Amino acid sequence: MMRGWPIACAPLLWCATAGAAELPQGVGWHVLPDTEIRPHCPDEQQFPGLQANEGCDAVTQDWAGAAFDTLQNRLLVRGGGHAGYFGNEVYALSLETLTVERLYDPSLNPPTGCVNDGKMPDGKPQASHTYNHLAYVDHLDAMFELGGAGVPCGYFGDATWVLDLKTLEWKDMQPSGAGPKPNFGNSVVYEPSSKRVFARDDFDLHVYDTTTNTWSIFSGESEGLSDYKTAIIDPVRKRYMLYVQGDPTLYGYDIAGGAGASMQTLATSGCNFVNDAFAGWQYDPVQDRAVAWSGGDSVELLDLDTGECSTVTHPGGPGPALDNGTYG
Repeated sequence: MMRGWPIACAPLLWCATAGAAELPQGVGWHVLPDTEIRPHCPDEQQFPGLQANEGCDAVTQDWAGAAFDTLQNRLLVRGGGHAGYFGNEVYALSLETLTVERLYDPSLNPPTGCVNDGKMPDGKPQASHTYNHLAYVDHLDAMFELGGAGVPCGYFGDATWVLDLKTLEWKDMQPSGAGPKPNFGNSVVYEPSSKRVFARDDFDLHVYDTTTNTWSIFSGESEGLSDYKTAIIDPVRKRYMLYVQGDPTLYGYDIAGGAGASMQTLATSGCNFVNDAFAGWQYDPVQDRAVAWSGGDSVELLDLDTGECSTVTHPGGPGPALDNGTYG
């Protein structure tokens, strides 16, 4: 991701809203030139003490997440954390201008000892491994973030953060109710029609109501699942869908109604991505399929009724996936 960002365009993947006339046309992979993050990383002399073990490379290499801002048509990326990189800035790839920018400067004076409050001295969240804990909340025009592995010791936080994208101000929401247990792989997804954020920890599906600032358990007493899980919202069937590394089963919850829905299962066929907890997948409204990528030139198209996958290949893909994931 430090080089030009490859984009797969419709009908393979929905990748832009109307108005992005600058995007390359046609089915397949397209590299967007001059969209590297590296030139926009903070200057090491101007912002000392942030480089840690890896420097700015860790923004994308260390279990980093992303969220798509549908209002301004851009991909938001935030990463780093643990002992990799201490900068807590956010980057944006605009599909309107095909440019990358750093939205704000990182906070100075990161903690030097193992603290677990997840905050920098200025009150902003620390850099963290953001995994799949980011989501864009359209009615707030904000980026939602849940916990993550903070600096410098990788302690997992459970704070609920919101970044107002109009003012670029972070707010620690301090919600009421029972939120997900602090961990990684909590599979955060926003559901626009209900204005709710769903997150599945090892045992329970939790829901955050963005209008009341409240967490609650949507479905409890579920089968235990490992930390390596990732989820999407299927807006047609009104389901929260997730999979766990190495398990050829899709798990899902009916989210159309109220709390209490039990976990359902759907066996898959021909779906290699379910063996890779770090694959990237998303719902494609053009084809009514989930689209998954785990490296190379191919994507898998998942029929969410039958559980069957078909593979489509086009040249010029991004190459191998990063070892630490393609979250978001």
